[in-house]
Amino acid sequence: MLAAAKEIADNSAVTAVTKIREWGPWIIGGAWLSVGGQRVDLLYRNADAVEVVMESCRAGIITMDYQPGHPHGFCSAIWMGEIAYCHCAIRKT
Repeated sequence: MLAAAKEIADNSAVTAVTKIREWGPWIIGGAWLSVGGQRVDLLYRNADAVEVVMESCRAGIITMDYQPGHPHGFCSAIWMGEIAYCHCAIRKT
């Protein structure tokens, strides 16, 4: 992860990433970067877990779970929004 983050970061000398699972069960890690002068959150996801959550959301099962830094909990349906947004952004480029 560090090598990939350093490739895109404006200042690779100060680029740091977390270990996997360092940030908790839903946002399992990442980095805060500057890319092209823009602040970027790099967030790790477990692709298998995302697929399971997407299937659950499609079945109407949405959960609120503990996640450090999210005082009201983490809503599993957020991942559906992230996927939808990424698909839209990819189509526009």
